[in-house]
Amino acid sequence: MIELRKELLLESGFIAKAYGFNGEMVLALDEESETVPDVAEADYIFIEREGLPVPYLIQKVAQRGGNIIIKLESIDDETEAKKFTGNKIYFESNAKKSSSESLKWEDLAGFTVFDKSFGEIGIIEEVQEYPMHYIGLCKVGGKEVLIPLTEEFIEELNEDEKSILMELPPGLLDIYLQ
Repeated sequence: MIELRKELLLESGFIAKAYGFNGEMVLALDEESETVPDVAEADYIFIEREGLPVPYLIQKVAQRGGNIIIKLESIDDETEAKKFTGNKIYFESNAKKSSSESLKWEDLAGFTVFDKSFGEIGIIEEVQEYPMHYIGLCKVGGKEVLIPLTEEFIEELNEDEKSILMELPPGLLDIYLQ
């Protein structure tokens, strides 16, 4: 059995309700927290029972309609799952954090952008929000270049070095630099 002191755990939300008849539960994660875990990467969830966090092995994690549904080993029916409704949930403090929560598009201002073909483009001076996506504004040779910030084009993002390696569509930079 895993034993962890409560101070080594991060409170992450609570069990919202039972889901279905086979013991699945809906999690209500604290989305405002800086420490929202990547539930799909965790092996264990800790559920508060009588004031203490008790570890449960995660069998399955699914996302349905914006809800995170979790199935735990040893909880096999709706009646048992309902007993956990409202209980606080915790994850290990070293659990992988959701990448979507750890860095937001707006945080990329100040990052240096590299394109696989072009090389170093420049530093993102500003991030602007558009209806369908975010745009990074760089200056290259005195000219303003708009870089679409989408996961589709990002090959590698290094937070420590504040750099982004991208594979931009052919011809995109030519529009600005000719």
